Order: sequence, then C-alpha cells, then structure tokens
Amino acid sequence: MIEYKRNFSVALVLAAFSPGCLTPADGVGASGGSEESSESTTEPETETGSADGDGGPVGDGDGDGDGDGDGDGDGESTGDGDGEHPAPECGNGVVEDGEVCDPPDGLTPMNGCLPGCAKIPESCKEILETFPDEDWEDVSVEAEYWVAPNGGEFPFRVLCDMTTSHKGQKGGWTGVRFQDICDVESMFEEGTGSLSWAIHAVQPADIFVKNEECDLHTWDEDGDHVYWMDIEFPPAFEHVYLSNYEIKARANVWWGQTADIGETAQTQWDQPPAEADKGDVSFGTADEPGPQTSFADQGRDGSWLNGEVIGLGDSVFFELSEASTTLRIGWSEQGAEWEGWHPWWSGVIYLR
Repeated sequence: MIEYKRNFSVALVLAAFSPGCLTPADGVGASGGSEESSESTTEPETETGSADGDGGPVGDGDGDGDGDGDGDGDGESTGDGDGEHPAPECGNGVVEDGEVCDPPDGLTPMNGCLPGCAKIPESCKEILETFPDEDWEDVSVEAEYWVAPNGGEFPFRVLCDMTTSHKGQKGGWTGVRFQDICDVESMFEEGTGSLSWAIHAVQPADIFVKNEECDLHTWDEDGDHVYWMDIEFPPAFEHVYLSNYEIKARANVWWGQTADIGETAQTQWDQPPAEADKGDVSFGTADEPGPQTSFADQGRDGSWLNGEVIGLGDSVFFELSEASTTLRIGWSEQGAEWEGWHPWWSGVIYLR
C-alpha cells in the first residue's frame, strides 16, 4: 500500500508539469484541472470496475472492498478474494500455517520431520517405523538425528542405532548421552536441558559437585553415600543397552586411597551393596525397587586410584519387566577413605 501511494504521488507530480497528457476521462480538465471539471468527476459504474477494491481498474483487485490487496488475510498483497489461506505445501522448506516442521534440506530420516510435516519424531524407533525402506546399513553409526521426546518440544540431536538386534527386534534404539541432560543452555539445573532429570540423595556425600561444565561427582571422608539420578524419556522403553559406558574414580591422591567396587551388587536403590567398604554404579528404572544390572553385577569389581576410568565394554543389554518412562542410574560408596565416583563419565545409553 505504501508503494502504491508513492507511485500515485509521482504520477500527479509528472502530470502537473505535463498538463496536455491528461484527458477529461481521467477526471482532470483539459486545461490542467479546473474547478468545474473536477465537480463533474464521477465514480466508474459497477460493471466496469470501481475504486472500492472489487477488482476494477482503480481498485486493488482482491474483491474484499478494503483496498489493501490482501483478500485472504495472510498479510501478503496476493489475495484471491476468497478469504481463505492456501493449503501448506509440505516439503518446500518453509514452516507454514498447519505445519509443525518443514526442514530446508528435505524430509529425510535425520532432519527431524515426519511425512506430512505435522510431527517431529519422538524417538529413533518412530523414525525407523516411518522410514521402513531406508537402507540403514549404509548410514554411519555416528550420524545424528533430530528427535523431540518431550511431546514435540525442545528437539535435539541424538545417535540412533538402526541395526543392532536384540530380543528379535532390529534397530530403533535412541541413544542418550550425558550431554543430552547437561548442555550449555540448561546451565546444569535439574529439570532442564533436552531431557528432564533429577538427582536424589538418600545418604548425602561430604562433597557433591554438579556444574555448568557437565561435571558430576561425589565423594566423602570416613562415611557412606547413596545417590540416584532419574532421567525422563516420555516415549517409554522396555530394552536398554549400555554402549562403551565408563565411570571415573575419585579418591585421596596423597594417601593413595581408592574407590572400590566389590563382588556383591547393589540390590536396592536406597541401600549400598551388602559388602562392607564397597560401592557400585547401577542401572534400571524408577518403577522397580532395585537395579537391573550394575558394574558389580557385570564383574567389574576392583579398586581404583583417583582419576582412573572403569568401563563396561562395548555393550551391556538388559530388559525391564514392563515399559517405563524413567531411566535410573544409582551410585554408592562406603568405607573410611576419601572415595567416590563420576557416575557417568562417558558412553551412550540406548533405549527402545
């Protein structure tokens, strides 16, 4: 509308310097615009168009009578006069009304948008089920996929394992890394980040550290401590496998003390292992009274100096008795030394 006014004003200025260019049909007298000729000017009749926006030679052409050129109300001067928005075009790379997503690189399994542009996938399993004909064997295991487990909110990138088979099912594993609950934007505050989470201290340690650098560890002097961390995964899961999962020991360096895991595994979330002066790091769900597996359960007993890293190997699988939405990691330590754990130093937890 601003452009139209500017052009119209320019036309009047030019006309003022060229009086012979206008004719009485234009509403200006042949002499340059007398009072008598202006009084005789009338609005064109309806059948030949008008200036009220119904599509006549002076109107805006959208037929809605307001002269703004926007017949469909979408803010663009390209209205067709029917008062309706055009249907969104999924796959054009533009998120339009009625769409949740429409990635500029197209609808691919990794781009975080399901066919129809109406939903962001909640898990790698949903991606696998939506693209059953994809040749997953040719996709890099390091490839990242956009998912939004929290009902479409806060999408973030995850690793998807689409080829590993377990219990008769192949692929569909959503990989959760520690960075997915501890990222720069979350500032490491509980309940924020890409996945919601919370830490519970059953028996608090003398030292408990969590910060925006994604450092989480506990240790104590001459005492016991027991903790667990719950991570929410709303799509739910029944199977879990730990890939290259590692913990790190905390202990007094000057006195050569160690953090210890015994041969007896933790069996209750709110209790340390039954073996005296030993700890454990355990895995399972908040829906069960105790862990499904742990470092001690996997035969990783031993004593480690400060800074030593202990791993579980390539992969450790376990199943739940029923589907859950809350993954739980527990850790504990006992004894008279300065000792404790970084309970999730590295590795990926895959859920399906």
